[in-house]
Amino acid sequence: MNTIIKLSIMLCTLTFQGLAQSGIATYKTAATVNFEGDSTLSHGQQASMQMQLRRALQREYELKFNGAESSYKQIESLDKKAVAQESGVMVKVAGGSSLTYKDTKNKKYLQTADLFGKSFLIDDELEPLGWEITGEKKQIGKYECQQAKYSTESRMMQVDSETGESEEVVSQIDVIAWFTMDIPINQGPDDFWGLPGLILEVNNGNATIICSKVTLNPQEAVVVEKPKGGKSITRDEFNVLQEEKLQEMMQQYNGNGEERRVIRVGG
Repeated sequence: MNTIIKLSIMLCTLTFQGLAQSGIATYKTAATVNFEGDSTLSHGQQASMQMQLRRALQREYELKFNGAESSYKQIESLDKKAVAQESGVMVKVAGGSSLTYKDTKNKKYLQTADLFGKSFLIDDELEPLGWEITGEKKQIGKYECQQAKYSTESRMMQVDSETGESEEVVSQIDVIAWFTMDIPINQGPDDFWGLPGLILEVNNGNATIICSKVTLNPQEAVVVEKPKGGKSITRDEFNVLQEEKLQEMMQQYNGNGEERRVIRVGG
């Protein structure tokens, strides 16, 4: 009985410490897309698209966490929502300047979003992720990390260069994360959360988010910013609206007699 009581006290203490933990984690992102086997693209177009994607996705973010709450926001001054160059390719990157708020205790999710000049506030429940801890370990900076993963769907619009018809291609990807029990909070960058330690690295298909710096319990209080403003909308409603607007944009390009390809990353 004494052993059970001591174990319960220890677990309660760890939970309290995790919830009381505050800090700021800085993350950097990078991504690539494989265009091999696409006969509609020349080598020059493939190289140009890769260059645009690298520029659009090389960003820096800050995750501020205080107990069960966190906010995640880009800290680069350059806005790279979309990049269009002479190659006839538009790279659309979702969520670049958005603010994402997560409350893991109350399962609350808020995110600001801009869709073709109109502001929205995605207000929804925090979706659980089907993490499986694999047992693999590695070092990230001074932190020992464990690996966790789950499978999800990746969606990308493709346009037939001859007919102009668009098609959504759906594929399965493995999301692999590395978290550290040295920082016992269930937070992480972007929409990722739900592990027993802070997520320091995520590989989401061809995109990577990696932590470059962590400051724990700074002298100045960590203020978690909560999104506000914009039309309130659920995640599913926003995704449907985003697809509709994307279809309209692609039809406009095709109507101008131009061969265009739109790649959406995120969202």
